[in-house]
Amino acid sequence: MYLHLGDEVVIPTTEIIAIVAWSAPAQAAATRALVFAAREKGYLRRIAPKGKEKAVVVSRNNVYLSPISALTLMKRANNIKY
Repeated sequence: MYLHLGDEVVIPTTEIIAIVAWSAPAQAAATRALVFAAREKGYLRRIAPKGKEKAVVVSRNNVYLSPISALTLMKRANNIKY
């Protein structure tokens, strides 16, 4: 099945490795380091406008900055029937 990440971006759920809240205090430094590294290597896909990021979705091929909250994305992914 597929998961809508925002804007017009949809990816297969089998490609998702992690969904992380953008502003989670415990992971803030690690999340920002991951995003920085993805940007440097050309894997970052910004779906959310700057300042509107709510989640980071790590897939096999890319790292997405989504305007949809991590909790909402996880609920959507868990409600998909295979």
